[in-house]
Amino acid sequence: TEVPQFESVYLDLADAYLRLDDPGRAVEVLRDAERRWPADPDVLNGIGTIQVHRGVYSDAIKTFEHAIEVRPDDGLAHFNLARTRELHYYTMRRFSRPGARWMDNPEELKKALAEYQAYLKIGGPYEDQARAGIDRIERTLRLK
Repeated sequence: TEVPQFESVYLDLADAYLRLDDPGRAVEVLRDAERRWPADPDVLNGIGTIQVHRGVYSDAIKTFEHAIEVRPDDGLAHFNLARTRELHYYTMRRFSRPGARWMDNPEELKKALAEYQAYLKIGGPYEDQARAGIDRIERTLRLK
């Protein structure tokens, strides 16, 4: 059944699996929780965070976007999406020797910037990190 009080048990169990270095089992637990509570941003943020940890940024971006779809005012989902887009940008960026320039996708950074700004409008405990992210992105975009 879908007893709301039990949701925290799923989150705690997933955390325990992560501490045991078993992210696969942690995701399984959170996917089960997602089936029970499909519109819960805590569950979706947990899944996305594990996806980031595993380096599957495209999947994490989709998960955080879904968290925002179900709860547009969830600041943590906006922050997580911003940080993930920023990480994705830097991992996909490559230097082209023949062209003597960086090959990248500045649109990904612009989307990250918008998410950091959305987070700041909502507010939350990561304001300093969001402002630092905005500064990093603005510096990078100015260098282009």
